[in-house]
Amino acid sequence: LEVVVTQRGARAGDAIAVDAVRLAAEGTRVAAADGAGINGSFETGTDGWNGYLATLTRVAQDGAPDGAYVVKVARAGSGASYVLQQSTRVGPLAAGARYTAGVWVKAGSASSAGRTIQVKLREWSRAGIVVADAVSAPVGLGTS
Repeated sequence: LEVVVTQRGARAGDAIAVDAVRLAAEGTRVAAADGAGINGSFETGTDGWNGYLATLTRVAQDGAPDGAYVVKVARAGSGASYVLQQSTRVGPLAAGARYTAGVWVKAGSASSAGRTIQVKLREWSRAGIVVADAVSAPVGLGTS
């Protein structure tokens, strides 16, 4: 299972700030962003994450919900979207279990304010094949 955050309709200069990534089996609560084996607080770096058509930078952020740092995900290249995704998948999973994700995201640049992001949970088979995607509705980016 992996968490993916995507900004679509991206333009030059766009970036998002991400923190407090949480992943938990439904009905349970993960108190820390670094639960479930993911580095969701970015306090010590961006290990466990990569960008697709994006660069990742750990930056100090006033008001970060889980410590003092966030990951700034900046559009790289000319694509119409860019992605933050886990480079290490969570698993193995219990058969039939349902999972939920939580992510704090805000515009990381003035040009991203008002644009939208989507959060996706992607399930993989043991053979490395995508089994299912659950995608959120588009959410508008604010600056706080």
